[in-house]
Amino acid sequence: TSSQRSKLNSHREASFVHREGTFLHREGSYLHKDQITYGDGEHREFRYTETVEILKQDNEDTSFDRFVPLINPVDAAYKRYFRAPFYLRAYEDASRIKQAIDYFLNLPNEMKKCLVVGGGYIGLEITATLTLKGISVTMLVRGDRLAKNIFTREMSEKYEAYLSEKGVKIIKNVATKEIISVNDVVIGVRTENGTVYEGNFVLVGVGSKPASQLLTGHLLMKETPNNGSAIWVDGSLQTSIPGVYAIGDVISLPFHMYGQSQLEHALNARRSGEHLARVLSGKVSVYDYHPCIFG
Repeated sequence: TSSQRSKLNSHREASFVHREGTFLHREGSYLHKDQITYGDGEHREFRYTETVEILKQDNEDTSFDRFVPLINPVDAAYKRYFRAPFYLRAYEDASRIKQAIDYFLNLPNEMKKCLVVGGGYIGLEITATLTLKGISVTMLVRGDRLAKNIFTREMSEKYEAYLSEKGVKIIKNVATKEIISVNDVVIGVRTENGTVYEGNFVLVGVGSKPASQLLTGHLLMKETPNNGSAIWVDGSLQTSIPGVYAIGDVISLPFHMYGQSQLEHALNARRSGEHLARVLSGKVSVYDYHPCIFG
């Protein structure tokens, strides 16, 4: 009856488990997404932040589109790790990701929903790490293939086949619009076409724009896929001005496989610096870097 159901005024801290189908009433509280229809035909819609208490009733089913049972309370550690998506830009980020993975591994399997936004270096390497630890991963890739700005099509296809064989779900041609959170806990992402993908462990690795504004107009620049400007260099890492060199993620350099490109990778950043030292000492002249993935 209606008296046996009451809408709670506030969201209860809880874990997120996603299912679909018809649910035989149990005592408990449930966070509803989209809509729910009670056994007596009453139909109501709810937002993410609203909950409904369903008291035990005999011989009455409740059908629904989707629901999220609130089973185990979310502790302080859960909120600390999953209050926001993960990024990998500094040592502190890597440390936080490692700690979160260790915590994530101890969660019930139904709570382990991992989304990796991006199919470049960071996306591939984090996906490899999580997969090796037995965590199921869904990758959301903006382009039509993995590592489009790094690999040839044949290389991308080989990586896609290998990851798929390991259980990774790769969704291509999707652009992520926003991160969805409820009460300071990440529960998924929404794409530009409105599709929602659920996940509590969300890592964003979509690249970055070179901080090259200071040099714009002084050095030759090369436009990057994300509408940034990388510093053009030749095979000796020399810019368009003789005697001026550049290294690291901020440069666009020539590759024998696919021409002038920017590579945002730690290994390239280190090796380009080492190479420049050799160039300036007169030992070598042409930088030949082969892209690779850690994992």
